Amino acid sequence: MALRHSLRLILLAFLWTGCSSWFTDERPQARKKKRGKSRKAHIEAKRELQAADDANAHVESNVKVELLGQAPADAPNILLISLDTLRADALPSYGGRPDNAPALTALASEGILFTNSYAQAPSTSPTHASMFTSQLPAEHGVMGTKHRLPLSHWTLAEHLQAYGYRTWATTSSVRFALGVQLNQGFSEYAVYSQGTQYEKSSSAMKVALQTIPQDPARPWFGFIHLMDVHAPYLVPEPHQSKYLTGVSSVPPEDTVRFLHQYRLDKDAVSEQQVEDLRAMYAGGVSHVDTRIAQIVAAVKALERPTVVVVTADHGEAFFEKNYLGHGAFLHEAIMRVPLIFWGPGLVPPGPPRNALAQSIDLFPTLTAYAKVPPPEGLRGENLRPVIEGNDVPSGRTVIGQAPQRSMLIRETEGGPYKLVLNGKNRKPRLYALSDDPLEQTNLARKHPELVAQLKPALTSVSFRALAKTRAQNEEQWDITDAEREALEAIGYMDAGP
Repeated sequence: MALRHSLRLILLAFLWTGCSSWFTDERPQARKKKRGKSRKAHIEAKRELQAADDANAHVESNVKVELLGQAPADAPNILLISLDTLRADALPSYGGRPDNAPALTALASEGILFTNSYAQAPSTSPTHASMFTSQLPAEHGVMGTKHRLPLSHWTLAEHLQAYGYRTWATTSSVRFALGVQLNQGFSEYAVYSQGTQYEKSSSAMKVALQTIPQDPARPWFGFIHLMDVHAPYLVPEPHQSKYLTGVSSVPPEDTVRFLHQYRLDKDAVSEQQVEDLRAMYAGGVSHVDTRIAQIVAAVKALERPTVVVVTADHGEAFFEKNYLGHGAFLHEAIMRVPLIFWGPGLVPPGPPRNALAQSIDLFPTLTAYAKVPPPEGLRGENLRPVIEGNDVPSGRTVIGQAPQRSMLIRETEGGPYKLVLNGKNRKPRLYALSDDPLEQTNLARKHPELVAQLKPALTSVSFRALAKTRAQNEEQWDITDAEREALEAIGYMDAGP
């Protein structure tokens, strides 16, 4: 019996290694250097991920990358913070409630804020994969929660690690919600997927605050992903009821079911229910802001300069266009996200930047701050010149993608125009965002020449690449029962995007 069990384990290990080898990066400039044989490293990597899946865990990765060089001695620390589900206009700096989020408001006033920043997708996994690869969802292949990034993709964490950066990450969501395999470039990572949103985020914060002061002689790249703002909009008092006018007409324990049941049924929902959902959501923003204050205080105590970036993977709709929640559509309420750069001595305070920005710009921008050369093939653009007040390149384009939809935003002399192709018929919808930020008036018939100009750029990138990646990318997570329950608790009823 023992021999049979051993043979079975050997066979499973062989099958795993064989499958994984198809996605191993063999590029000369970015070849991954493993401890021991490649087979052993892949098995170890899978065990690490399984350990993080099975329970709340803090893991040290055995998968290393080959050094490509060394960052300068004065290279700064880099901290990337992703606040899940935070729409831009939920913050005072973007026109939100003026008494909310004082820490984020101070961060924006002391640094640089981008007013027109967009996520790459309306859901968590694709956008995070785009952040870390500087590729569009149709290019990296992560279109929903079930997909994972093939190991052949070179990530921001791997790149900085290859130049001597210590790399660490902590998340309060199930690990595959990030799209990227956390051992892909992060030498340390902590996953907290059990408990309430508050408990998970508190555990992730504890790790972050313990990690930030460590190893002062070496620059680090840290990634913090917090879920406080995400449904079920349940956070501790006084934040939970801070903006409610009374008892919520949507009980917090019923929020997830409510969002799922009525996401496309505006007529069945009262104005008071929508207002209460907005109020509870704002309470989550208030609560996560206290966490930002803690992080900034810890960073200010460091001797090494640190660049802090705060952004989001997507926003949240409250029936602005007859849709509630996120995950399917490319509306402004879902796709427009905050983007704030802060770092004393590194990011000069200045007025908001109106230039278009997107998630794929983070890789080249943070590489520039690290003072190391970027890898070839990044789709995003380095925003550091814009941050430092240089002229904005004309004709910037933003692209967003969902499985059945795509959008393109381009700067023109008349302001930014947004082209959306929805569903199988791909009928175009064109919006002048400067005059119509709520996307109420479709100008496609009025400006067919502009549609004709923008559409080829969108279709050539989106659907051709999407067909290719769907054919190539069969990397999917094996979702456990515990993980499925964790997803259902935050509204992903079908464990989808």
